[in-house]
Amino acid sequence: MTTNLRRWMVVAATLAAVGLLLAVTPATVAAQTRPALIKDVDEAGRVPFQYIASAAAGAASCGANFCNFYLPAIPAGKRLVITDFYGTVSLQPGGTVHSLRLNVWDMTDPGDWVLMGMYEVPHNPAAYYNVALTFELRRYSFQSKLVMYADAGFAPSIEFWTGGADLHASWPSQIMVVGYLVNLTQ
Repeated sequence: MTTNLRRWMVVAATLAAVGLLLAVTPATVAAQTRPALIKDVDEAGRVPFQYIASAAAGAASCGANFCNFYLPAIPAGKRLVITDFYGTVSLQPGGTVHSLRLNVWDMTDPGDWVLMGMYEVPHNPAAYYNVALTFELRRYSFQSKLVMYADAGFAPSIEFWTGGADLHASWPSQIMVVGYLVNLTQ
């Protein structure tokens, strides 16, 4: 056999193989009518969440030596994932923070709240600083990265206590809770 005849036979065989492959492949792909469904249960349902509160001594949520801030209850079908907790407590000169907490309460039974979780901010003596305005002011700043969950019907709260009547009446303390809500109904 001549070389040209062999080449033509190889070309014909190759074309036949490609034709067979093309004829079979579309039927195989078309037969897959229900592709696999993949769902990311966390990413698709994330809704950014931020809560900011500010109050001075004598406000409804604060006394002379404490403040309590109650966040709204988590709605049905959602979970709050708290990732950051930070703020600044305004104090009288020489004042100190004794306790600073982020709590999660189960409020599904209004007559019986149950503490479901608590994060105590570690005390840092280096976090105090003085501010000279038209009045003396001492501030305590904090920032905490954490992961804390609050399910539907639960309500986070923030509380801090000072050593005495140390909260500043003229300058408010501010706190912020940051995270995201996860939709559990998808």
